[in-house]
Amino acid sequence: MENNIIALLNTNLRVIIPDFGAFIIRQKEPKIIVFNEFLRYNDGFLIGYIAKTEGIEKEIAQLRVLNFVEEGTKIVNGVTLYYTTMGAGEPILIVHGGPGMDHSYFLPQMSVLAKHYRLIFFDQRDHGRSLTPDSAGMRMDLFIEDIEALRKEFNLGKMNLMGHSWGGLVAAWYGIKHPDNLRTLLLINSAGVSSDDRTKTNQAILQRSTREDSTERAQVLRSDDFKKGSTNAMRLLLRIAFRPSFSNRALADSLTLLFPPDYTTKGAALNYLWKDLYVFDLYPQLTNITAPTLILHGDSDSLPLEIAQKLHRSIAGSTMIVLKNSGHFPYIETPEEFVQTIRDFMATAGRN
Repeated sequence: MENNIIALLNTNLRVIIPDFGAFIIRQKEPKIIVFNEFLRYNDGFLIGYIAKTEGIEKEIAQLRVLNFVEEGTKIVNGVTLYYTTMGAGEPILIVHGGPGMDHSYFLPQMSVLAKHYRLIFFDQRDHGRSLTPDSAGMRMDLFIEDIEALRKEFNLGKMNLMGHSWGGLVAAWYGIKHPDNLRTLLLINSAGVSSDDRTKTNQAILQRSTREDSTERAQVLRSDDFKKGSTNAMRLLLRIAFRPSFSNRALADSLTLLFPPDYTTKGAALNYLWKDLYVFDLYPQLTNITAPTLILHGDSDSLPLEIAQKLHRSIAGSTMIVLKNSGHFPYIETPEEFVQTIRDFMATAGRN
């Protein structure tokens, strides 16, 4: 067993042990090291310190539940997209929020879902480790068609599509354009699908921000780190911005926030999307969605509950669940309830 593990650590794969919530990280010199608490590592890997257990034998015994993590790129619609897959079972393609974020903010917490499903994360064009197209390639219809291309690349057939936050808007847009290619649609703390919803959300976030948030934000904006473009300053600004979206505001510090070297350039390119998003309203088109749809919301989310309710009314036959003591990131604040809700919905959808 030990020799097999050492051989495994010499590969280009990362390994996750869901029952431990732990990553085994490839080492330059092969070692058996298991981590159970996480720190950030500047190339995007998540690491931590050695578990304090009865001995390494206990970790080795857990290898029966390990799931391989594959990373790579796909060239679709003229742009290179970075992806990560983990787990085994029925696949779920996952669309991250933003715009401006990448899929790393799901990890490590979302990995608990990999005990039950094969999770396919990807960075949308102009995000994370995916490449940025020219201005002509920054159109919402291409964001949608990238999802369709990935469905084909991963041979998903009728697929399960999950979108979180702004990714929920993108996923719903896909459902409008390609309703026949969905097995299920999972909208997790989804952004609204109109520019009016965006205005309401921005107002709600502002109302939930505290004086302390405003003071800290001003301090960061005046700091030398921010003026130098430090990623630490950007990370702190985002954490301050996300506090109103948590039931337990302190958990904003547990978000994994990574920034690629070209983060500033990518952010500037996002401005080209405004031609599609400045004024828009997809609600009349939501009637196109025919797949079983889950609308999951947190009772402490800064996204107004009325937006989730309107999505629910607009998508025929959809299921709406509101998690208690949960904000915008339910996989962090209420992970057990989050996973059980997904499993229950998927099981019900499979019987229909």
